[in-house]
Amino acid sequence: KEGVEKLVGGICLFLQGSAGDQIPFEALSGDVRLAERIGNRIAADAAATLTAMSPMNYRMDYSHVVESGAPLGVQKKTVLADTPATVRVAEAVAELPVKPFEAIDVLEERAAATRAELHALKNDGADHETLADVHFRARRADIMLVMARRVQGVSTVPIPIRALRIGDAVLVSAPMEIFSATGLAIREASPFAMTFVGGYTNGTEGYLPPAECYAEGGYEVELACYVSKDAEAVFRQSAIELVKSLHTA
Repeated sequence: KEGVEKLVGGICLFLQGSAGDQIPFEALSGDVRLAERIGNRIAADAAATLTAMSPMNYRMDYSHVVESGAPLGVQKKTVLADTPATVRVAEAVAELPVKPFEAIDVLEERAAATRAELHALKNDGADHETLADVHFRARRADIMLVMARRVQGVSTVPIPIRALRIGDAVLVSAPMEIFSATGLAIREASPFAMTFVGGYTNGTEGYLPPAECYAEGGYEVELACYVSKDAEAVFRQSAIELVKSLHTA
């Protein structure tokens, strides 16, 4: 964002897409400078694209010839009338079904026990490998407890989906870590020429994995997620209906 603004001025809006199952191939190298390097590359590409675009609708016409050793034809730019772009916003709420968790008191006891174990090991001067293992388990126990508390006593959670139409483009956003397959499905069903689906917007409620991911297991479905395997289909259909309603409005 800062790189684009420095290169071309104005205000840059940075949106993160449907990246719940995506990661740069270099990201696990341990090099913290990687984020800045990737950011600079994206900023340069975005600035180059923007610089090549024209903010005006225009037509180039032949004007006259200038002699400069060789005769050069000079073009004249005629600015044409702009067609005002339609700008609309809309919002829908998707009631996403939640998955079952162990009892809150069981999860609280486990989280407290692992934190106490970690604290004791630190006081005893345990080695890095031992501390890392217990820290990992304590972190997982805390996350699981947070997710369980979020959906305690409810069968669904309301998730807002917001869409912004600008001409023949639409931006769709939600406070979830949306997977790439979900974003692509919404884009393919969209009647707009350009459809962008972004997650992590106005907060985040955890991962939203497609149903087939639950059989694979892993962090995204087992830990940092409180919705059931049916939730993604509910979300996807709600988002598609919202986009289509904006197109016809």
